[in-house]
Amino acid sequence: MKYLFFTLLSLFTFSSFAQDTPDPISWAYEVVDAEDSNKTIIITATIEKDWKLYSQHTEEGGPVPTSFSFDTEGIELIGDVKETSKAKTSFSEMFDINVTQFSDTAIFKQNFKANGAKSIKGEVYYMTCDGLRCLPPKPVNFEIEL
Repeated sequence: MKYLFFTLLSLFTFSSFAQDTPDPISWAYEVVDAEDSNKTIIITATIEKDWKLYSQHTEEGGPVPTSFSFDTEGIELIGDVKETSKAKTSFSEMFDINVTQFSDTAIFKQNFKANGAKSIKGEVYYMTCDGLRCLPPKPVNFEIEL
């Protein structure tokens, strides 16, 4: 029942709210040199006031966690995507569980080795809410020259 309510709430909110705010999250990408001739992609989310972006480590039954996928042709991922900005975990009445979320800014880092690739491509998949309404989960594709 909670899932049906959430789905209906998201659809209603999205259709009535989408015209006012195209997207309260903006994304920036940067590749920097790391140790041992490896590289790190830094993915930064800038979050508008009152909106939240959810951690990759979100409990089932809550908001859709932020996730990342990479085209691994010509690159080798080293480890997992790390969340390097401070997140807050608190009880959410909207989801009826504890959620871990970011406000203002969220920074994620993925180490990789470029094995001949000229760029790194991928996708961020995320959901955002402002405490009263949620926008449906959304993919954002990116490609950065190396």
